[in-house]
Amino acid sequence: MRVPEHCTADAGMFFDGHPAELALYEALFRRMDGAFPEGTVKVQKSQISFYGRHLFAVAFCRCGGRTGRRCA
Repeated sequence: MRVPEHCTADAGMFFDGHPAELALYEALFRRMDGAFPEGTVKVQKSQISFYGRHLFAVAFCRCGGRTGRRCA
């Protein structure tokens, strides 16, 4: 999977303070990497997106990721 250099650090910041969610994301990433080796990953403010030709999957944290917002 094509991953920008900063993506790993950004994913760590996205799940900062939520180690269980980070471990789940890492497992998801490994599965996506094996299934879609030509895919790309983009860490955004509220989600982590997986792209092939088009967006096909997202990961998010109910804690709000880097924004720190809580869902009601």
